Amino acid sequence: MQLIELRSGREGHPSYRAVAHAMWDAINEVHPSVAAAMTFVDRETEPRLERLSAEIRNASRAGMTSGG
Repeated sequence: MQLIELRSGREGHPSYRAVAHAMWDAINEVHPSVAAAMTFVDRETEPRLERLSAEIRNASRAGMTSGG
């Protein structure tokens, strides 16, 4: 449960997110009550766009610190 909740986060790598979501889907098919107990699974955002936003923020921070 912790692995799925942690790796499904918006800042996570898209491949990790895809695996976490597939694991959640498989658990939900067999044990919906266990899947429902995972309250921190982020299933509402598009992972590639969120990761891109994070990379852009990191690049701009790196640019700010290296210049001065």
